[in-house]
Amino acid sequence: MISLKGKWQQFCRWQRNPIQYKPLTDEKHVCLNCGQEFKGDYCPRCSQSKNVEKKISWSTISSGFLEAFNIEGRSFPRALWHLICRPGYMIGDYISGHRR
Repeated sequence: MISLKGKWQQFCRWQRNPIQYKPLTDEKHVCLNCGQEFKGDYCPRCSQSKNVEKKISWSTISSGFLEAFNIEGRSFPRALWHLICRPGYMIGDYISGHRR
């Protein structure tokens, strides 16, 4: 077990060392959501990550389910409306990369 002094020293080291961010990539990407061509890791128009996978796995299904039923935001009523009124379009958009 780390003593209080050890935790304090670890905290002081953490404060002195700034966070190291990895540099943005210079590769050009096309956003799967809005079609914007951009450099870097995120689309400047809709802020979707360049790392969106087109494969569907259990982890994407579970994270999408949890995202859809997030009652804090406006996603739950909107997702419910689309699932009832236009179910095929919402799933097709998700599979083609339109996540935001």
